[in-house]
Amino acid sequence: MQRPIASIDGISQKTLTQCLRRLERNGVLERAVLDTAPIGVEYTITPLGYTLEVPFKALNDWAAAYLPEVEEAQHRFDSRGTS
Repeated sequence: MQRPIASIDGISQKTLTQCLRRLERNGVLERAVLDTAPIGVEYTITPLGYTLEVPFKALNDWAAAYLPEVEEAQHRFDSRGTS
């Protein structure tokens, strides 16, 4: 199921556009301009992009398994203050 990406918390529109354009340039995404009012843009994953499914799943699984340790490391780092 596709869902529109109007915004992602913490990421500016400019940064999001730059990332999407890099992924398009690298062949991971395809961009289509939609003839709507207002004009829209739709990104789809390419066959090359789908080859990333296994490594992304592995990274997601790792992040889920080690989230408590990552959060603890973040807490220790943030508690140090700036130096």
